[in-house]
Amino acid sequence: MIKIGPVKKEIINDSARVSSEIEIDNEKRTLFFETERENFQYLCEETADGFLVGLLILALQKHSDIYIETPVSERLLHGIRSLLIPALVKMNPKFRNVNIYPKKTTTENHNEFKGVATPLSCGVDSFYTVLANHNKQIPESLKLTHLVMFNAGNFGLDKKPADEEFKKHTEHILPVCKQLDLPFLTVNSNLMEFIRFPFGQVDTFCNVACALIIQKLIRIFYYSSSTYLAYFSLYFSNSADYALLNESVLKTESFEMVSFGDMVSRFNKTLEIDKNPFCHKYLNVCVKQEKGKKNSKINCSSCYKCIRTMVSLDILGSLSNYQTVFDLDVFYKNRARYWGRLRHQSWRTKSKIAAEIISAAKQYGYRIPKSSYFWMIATFIQSQINKIKGLI
Repeated sequence: MIKIGPVKKEIINDSARVSSEIEIDNEKRTLFFETERENFQYLCEETADGFLVGLLILALQKHSDIYIETPVSERLLHGIRSLLIPALVKMNPKFRNVNIYPKKTTTENHNEFKGVATPLSCGVDSFYTVLANHNKQIPESLKLTHLVMFNAGNFGLDKKPADEEFKKHTEHILPVCKQLDLPFLTVNSNLMEFIRFPFGQVDTFCNVACALIIQKLIRIFYYSSSTYLAYFSLYFSNSADYALLNESVLKTESFEMVSFGDMVSRFNKTLEIDKNPFCHKYLNVCVKQEKGKKNSKINCSSCYKCIRTMVSLDILGSLSNYQTVFDLDVFYKNRARYWGRLRHQSWRTKSKIAAEIISAAKQYGYRIPKSSYFWMIATFIQSQINKIKGLI
C-alpha cells in the first residue's frame, strides 16, 4: 500500500517547496518538489496530481494500491484508471492492476497565469520544440511564455551528483533563455529516490509530475517527443514510444500535456535547428556527465547521441559551425568508426534513427567511408565478446 499524505507548501531558505509524507509498506519518507523562491505563487498545493503521476509506476511495480489525502483532478484520475493503467499492465508483465483511492476529486481549474511552457535541454528535440513554438506564426494563446528544466531523475538516480549536473546544465541554459527573451524556472525533486527505473522508461511521468506541481502557471505543456510518430509502439522500454497515449491521459482541468515533434523525424529536426545560429553555440546532446568527458567541450563527441548528431550535421555540411560544442578533431579521426557503429545499429539492433541517417546520406550524395564496413563487423565482434564475458 502507498499513502500520499496531505500536500503542503512552504518556503525553505531560498526555495519554494511542496511536499507530502509518503508511506510505502509502513515506511514513511518525504517526497518534495521545489523551485525558486520567487515562483512560490505557481506551486499547486490544492491537488496531489503531481505526486500521483510521479509514484504511479512504483505502485504498478509493487502491486500497491494508492491512497491519497489531498484531492486529485477528476479528469486525470479517469484517464489513469481507464486508459493508462490497463496499457502499462499490458506493456510490462511485472506490473499488476492497482486501485487509486483519493479522499476527494476536484474539477476546479487551478491555472491562474495561463502559461505555455516546455523543458529546455538544448538537445535536438528540445530546440526544435522551442523554435517551432516561439515565432510570429504561432497564435498568442499557444506561444511559449516560459522555459523550464526539471531534476527528477533527468541527471541520474543519485541525488548529490544529479544536483551537481543539474546546476551545470542550468548555467549552460540561462544564456539561451536570455537570447530567446523567455523566463526560465526550475523544479528540483527527490523523486528519483522513489522511482529506481532506467530514466527512459519513466521520463515522461517524472517530467509531467514536475509540471503538474506548477500547474497554476502551466496551462499548456509542450513535451518534446523523441520518437517519430511512424515508430509508435506500446513498449515499456521507452515512454517516448507511446507519447500519444500519455498525451491523451496526462491532463487535468487546469493543465494539458502536448506531445510535440512526433510528426518530424530526428534528421529533419536536426536540419531545422541548424538554420538557427544560436543552436550552433549551445547544442547539447551528450548523455555523458561532466566527469565522464575527456575534453572541455559541452559534448563528449563519442557517445551514441553525439555520434548520430555529428554525422547528421556532417551530411548537411554544417558540422564546422559547431566547433565550440563538439570536438571536431575527435570526429574526423573516428569518422569511419562512427559510421561503422551506425551501420551496426541499423543492421543488428534495427535502429530506425540509424537507418534514417544512412538513407539521408544517400539522399544528400554524402560519401560514407568504405572502411565503415570493417568497423561495422568489428563492432559486431566486440558486442559478441562483451556478451560472452557477461555470461562468465
